[in-house]
Amino acid sequence: MQMTYIEENILQAVHNLPIEKQQEILDFSLFLKSNIEDDNLQIKTQRSNFSNALHSFLNDVKENPIEIDTQLFENNRAQASGRDFIL
Repeated sequence: MQMTYIEENILQAVHNLPIEKQQEILDFSLFLKSNIEDDNLQIKTQRSNFSNALHSFLNDVKENPIEIDTQLFENNRAQASGRDFIL
């Protein structure tokens, strides 16, 4: 596997440091890696705000169905408008 430009430069810079500093860099990189893995796990397990809102709305509608007044649609629109065409 070929290293990238950044990887080569990191290795060169770390190689020139004392062993104690190299250990600190290793510890820090492992810390970053574990945080990234934890963040990815949390992203997969947490619902988004939209998902939470949708879930809550659907539960509310299931418990208290919305009643829609359909009386407006019971009228014959053509006769109520007064725009009938006589052919």
